[in-house]
Amino acid sequence: MANFKFPNNVTQFNTYLTAFHKTFNAHYRTYGFSQSDVRVFNQFYKSWQQNYAMYTQFSAMNDFFTKFWNNEYSNFQSYFSWVFAQIQKNKNFNGNGQYWFGNTAVKSVPSIKSTAKKSTSKKTTAKKATTSTTSISSTVSKPAAKVASKTTSKSKSTTSRSTTPVRSTSTARKTVSKKSTTVRSSSSNSSVLKSAPIVWFTSTKKGQVNVWVGSTKNGTFKLPEGASAAYVEYRYEGGAWTRLTQGAKFPFIHSLNSSKKVYYRACWVGSNNTKGVFSTTVSWNNTAKAA
Repeated sequence: MANFKFPNNVTQFNTYLTAFHKTFNAHYRTYGFSQSDVRVFNQFYKSWQQNYAMYTQFSAMNDFFTKFWNNEYSNFQSYFSWVFAQIQKNKNFNGNGQYWFGNTAVKSVPSIKSTAKKSTSKKTTAKKATTSTTSISSTVSKPAAKVASKTTSKSKSTTSRSTTPVRSTSTARKTVSKKSTTVRSSSSNSSVLKSAPIVWFTSTKKGQVNVWVGSTKNGTFKLPEGASAAYVEYRYEGGAWTRLTQGAKFPFIHSLNSSKKVYYRACWVGSNNTKGVFSTTVSWNNTAKAA
């Protein structure tokens, strides 16, 4: 006796059962079935037809919605990718608000703060010098009770002369100190801007690249002396260079919006936002957009 097998899928089974239903109703007596058996069979067959109709409607709706949603999802990704790209290009975005947009890059240069402190110190020193000069003047200008008026005028003249060198000496020392500090600062900035950083990257998620910048590859990020930040640019194959980020914290997570090959380069930033020498250009073979 041959083994009986049902068709492999729902559609084929429904085709088979429709034909079987007609044959069974016409020849049920031949195989020993009663009219009661036929009524029960027809009830099951009717229930099958109702459920199969629901299944085909749901399946068709599911296929339609899946195609519709995939298209809509692609449109949403394209639009929001454009929005995020505009944010990343803006000078106020430094990459620290990648997942909670709203942070703004702090535009402060260490040398400016240092200069402000020096100017305050200069004013304080000037006050001290004036105080000491006044005390000397008051001490010298106290004549004896019996000294004549001519002697008093000579004393005043002597006092004014002794005051002058005190001020000039203090001013000269401040000037020398200020100049030497400026020379050290500019020398340090000049040195770091002549050396380019190293750029490398890692990736743990499709469509995202962790961009690293440093003085040595695979090391912990640390700004070199004289640098206030690291500036990074990127471009897709065939495109123009675009600002990616400028900051003092790395790695920077770059969410890609194209499947084209992407290139990166970086430089150190010194005082007054001066950019140094760019690094060697490195590339990343991207195969898919960010999910």
